[in-house]
Amino acid sequence: MKKLLIFSALVIATIQVNAQSEVNMAIVDFDAALERHPKYEANMATIASQRKRLEAGIDTLSAAFNQKLQTYQASFFDLNEADKKVVEQELSQLEQELNTARENYGKQMQEAENTYLKPLEGNVQEAINTVANQKGFNFVTSAGLFYVADSSRDITTLVIELLGKK
Repeated sequence: MKKLLIFSALVIATIQVNAQSEVNMAIVDFDAALERHPKYEANMATIASQRKRLEAGIDTLSAAFNQKLQTYQASFFDLNEADKKVVEQELSQLEQELNTARENYGKQMQEAENTYLKPLEGNVQEAINTVANQKGFNFVTSAGLFYVADSSRDITTLVIELLGKK
């Protein structure tokens, strides 16, 4: 009798846990919401501007290095050893500056994305969480994972509307 009572209690507890853990899923197109963020275009323009500026600096250094190298190669036999060493040091310095600029490019672009894009991504995630909580969804996944889904579960438009109010 005790075994039956314990078994019954376990079955009832299991049923309650399963009922409470029911997944109520929503889908969202994160990229679409991000691209519709009010600050997205301006922030992406800032990132693009920084990219162009950094690339222009690299191009300028590269052109200076190539010009110096061509001049050196053209006048190699006319230069004495002391002049060759001076030009070689200048070439080495330019090459070092160019390598540093290339290394810094990646770091500075990552920094720009962290400054201008990551906060927007955080805003989108906050909006997703807010809408999901308001609508009673306890699980949100990417719309790109589904080819066919119940449109009543797509909260992308609601997220975009909420972002527009910020």
